[in-house]
Amino acid sequence: MLHRLLADLNLSVAGVGYLVLVVLVAAVIHGYTGFGFSALVVSGASLALPPAKVVPTVLLLEVAASIHMLPTVWKDIDAP
Repeated sequence: MLHRLLADLNLSVAGVGYLVLVVLVAAVIHGYTGFGFSALVVSGASLALPPAKVVPTVLLLEVAASIHMLPTVWKDIDAP
């Protein structure tokens, strides 16, 4: 399955390593600053993949990273 995904994206092992490095660096910077993950991943990963494939993936990563805040914020939402 992973081999087929890499073939569909036309990525080599080095390309996958580069993408993992981009996400890791962006995560570390996000950990220090609290923002910038999406901007760094989209700009870095777009060098290896088309932005149309990068942006939806980054959106899902952001949702997954922020889902733990939902219970804390839910009580502050004013419902009509």
